[in-house]
Amino acid sequence: MVKCEELAKMRENPETISGYLLDMFDRSFLNEERCQKTILNLLHPNGPACPFCKTRLDEKKFPRFANLHKIKCKKCNKFFTGLTGTMLSGTHLTFAQLTLLAVLIESGIRPEKIEKITKIHRETVILWKKKL
Repeated sequence: MVKCEELAKMRENPETISGYLLDMFDRSFLNEERCQKTILNLLHPNGPACPFCKTRLDEKKFPRFANLHKIKCKKCNKFFTGLTGTMLSGTHLTFAQLTLLAVLIESGIRPEKIEKITKIHRETVILWKKKL
């Protein structure tokens, strides 16, 4: 995972990655909580719901959903988290890693370069490029 200090160094050296791209990064850009909230909102634009029966969650369960704790659906009795049934189900990357990976992929940076920046294996980068 790239640390803020490393991003600052890259910003000073445009040969490592586009200086323009890194100008939009600040310390809060890769904040795990911010990235998690953003990604969960993108995955669930209509709000938290059971991925199996589509029953909307009670508001009191929203924090558990947001923190990826297991939730039991009152209607179908199945367990799920905020990632169950999504393209991120089973991922071992942090939300900050996923955010940075998506930005770098969408910027057209080669997988080999992304591997050097993020320390995420090139083959994993290629798989995520196909998913995104």
